[in-house]
Amino acid sequence: MQTSSAGKKHVRAEASGARPVRIALIAGVVASLVLQSMILVHAFGVEPRSDFPIHVKLIVVSLLATLMSFVVAIASWQYVRKAEASRQLEEDERLFRLRADDSPMILWMTDAQGKCVFANKAWQQFTGRGPEAHLGDGWGDPIHADDRAMAFQDYQERSSGREPIHVEYRVKRHDGVYRWILDTGYPRYNEQTGAFEGYTGGCVDVTERRAVTEELAQWTRAMEQSMDGIARLDLQGRYELVSKQYAKFVGRSVEELIGVNWEITVHPDDLSMLTAAYAKMMVEGRVEAEARGMRADGSVFYKRVAMVTRRDEQGVVVGHYCFMKDITAEYEREQCVRAASRKLEALTVSAPVSIYHKLPDGSCTYVNPEWGRMTGYPLENALGMGWLKVVHADDRDRAKQMWDEAVASGRDFESVVRAVRPDGEVRWIVSRATRVVDAKGQSEYIGTLVDFTDVKEAEMSLRESLKTQQQLLTREAALRRELDHRVRNNLAGLLGLLQVYESRKLPTRELVEVMEGKILVLKEVHEMLAGGGGQPIALAEIISRLVTRLAPSGRTTHVRFSGPRVLLANMQAGAMAMIVQELLTNSTKHGALSVQEGQIAVRWSMSETEPDRLLFDWVELPLVATPRITDGSREEGIGLTIVDGLARAELRGACTYGPRLDGVDKAWVVTLEATIESAGEQAGEHAERSVASGWTREVETGRV
Repeated sequence: MQTSSAGKKHVRAEASGARPVRIALIAGVVASLVLQSMILVHAFGVEPRSDFPIHVKLIVVSLLATLMSFVVAIASWQYVRKAEASRQLEEDERLFRLRADDSPMILWMTDAQGKCVFANKAWQQFTGRGPEAHLGDGWGDPIHADDRAMAFQDYQERSSGREPIHVEYRVKRHDGVYRWILDTGYPRYNEQTGAFEGYTGGCVDVTERRAVTEELAQWTRAMEQSMDGIARLDLQGRYELVSKQYAKFVGRSVEELIGVNWEITVHPDDLSMLTAAYAKMMVEGRVEAEARGMRADGSVFYKRVAMVTRRDEQGVVVGHYCFMKDITAEYEREQCVRAASRKLEALTVSAPVSIYHKLPDGSCTYVNPEWGRMTGYPLENALGMGWLKVVHADDRDRAKQMWDEAVASGRDFESVVRAVRPDGEVRWIVSRATRVVDAKGQSEYIGTLVDFTDVKEAEMSLRESLKTQQQLLTREAALRRELDHRVRNNLAGLLGLLQVYESRKLPTRELVEVMEGKILVLKEVHEMLAGGGGQPIALAEIISRLVTRLAPSGRTTHVRFSGPRVLLANMQAGAMAMIVQELLTNSTKHGALSVQEGQIAVRWSMSETEPDRLLFDWVELPLVATPRITDGSREEGIGLTIVDGLARAELRGACTYGPRLDGVDKAWVVTLEATIESAGEQAGEHAERSVASGWTREVETGRV
């Protein structure tokens, strides 16, 4: 049978205690025999004395021997026991040192004076110092200089009061890194005498624990100073730990909340909502919610909470953490913003102008209903870059360029463009936008659109009216100048004609008749110029009007004329009218219109080499009259003299006349060449008119 460790220790203890007793008894017996022998030798010497009886001497000898044996035995026992105790103490100390060196924990021992007498191998390995370096006061050398004095002072104070040691300080490790250690020691006393012998203790590296503790302390301080309240609750929803900020939010002390259910901090109307959120958190592990909170005094506040489940080492839910923030101020600001937004929305909806919101790239994010009424398109057509499609194609690129330039320069935007409605109607729009910066520092633009088509049209109408009025004033001034010039020229012309006729000594009656015809021509020209606003008069119109007024009754159909559209200014129109009047009068008296079968053909064209050169032919059929012959020589009449003079003076041309063949017939022909100042031949246009019928036909060939 095996003996237990405790039994072996007990047997060794008994054997150790019995050994001194056996030694003392043996020593006493040996001493008693020796003493008895010595006494007998002395008492019964060679010459035994007879003073006492023999038996008395024997008794005395025995008593003395016994007494001496006891004395020797007791002395021997005490000596042997001290020796054994000393040997055991040395053995125990040897075993302690052996076991201490095998321990991974740092162990040490000091004497009564505080000098280190032992430090195990763990200390030597930790510090990298030799076995003798730590003895005496050497144990303090590896301690950080800032902690050394404190460590020695703490030891002295504890030692003087024989109190346990519990102190932390930094020690340089073998690699030069300082580590925090926890040094714990207890006083040691002598078992026999009870005298104080020093301290026995150990050291533990607590660097990581201290870091964790410091971090935990920082977190604790942070939680206490945090704007958010933090609480830990058990599975029944009762508070276990509560931060001061959390307690402050709900208007209670930390002590009041411990052990209380969280429902007392919630407004009754929001309790069901938060209860549902709590149930969701138990399923999903986390939930956030906003609700009204109830303080101890009954006041209400708004809070945002985040609840997170709390689990033990086995992953079982044992409660939850609650993180709470007071958002009353935020909620009130949000309500103010919402109220302002509602007012602004009502304002924008009812505004008589279109309001829009754009980003710097020009994309639109909002327009009010007025935009749809203004453009005729759905509101969604304006979003993004859709608004640009509503702009008139001719204004689109300019509008986008002006927007980009305004954004690049950081100034406000303004432009005037045309918008095209779905029915094709064009509206004039003025757009203005102001740059604003949002909370994130991003630029955006708020702008308006105003339809000022009516104003634009009124402006254009006013400009046109002013332009027309200016033109009328200019024309009136020109007409006045022309009238003045014409009257003076006509009067001068009439005076010149009077002088011509006076030189020929015409009878008064004939002179009056001639002058009436000239005045009539001037009147007709004046009416035509006045009716046309002072504009040049067509040659065909002059001929048609004069033939109608001056040709004999029933003979207007005998006059036909053709040629391109030629416009004559006022002075040249008057000269040409007098020439036609003179030719008509001469033909009526002496030429083709003086006979029943007579015909007049008037033809004109523009020179191909000189575009402003007019070629005019007056052809009378049949040849019934010739210039008068006086004194056997050819002399022109007064009429032809006037025709030639007008052609040279006013038309910058020349006049030739005489009989010649016109086809197969011989005719009287007057040819006039003139330079036209304010008229030109228009390609592809050719007028042919019958005076009797009053019709006009445009001919493509340019000739008849």
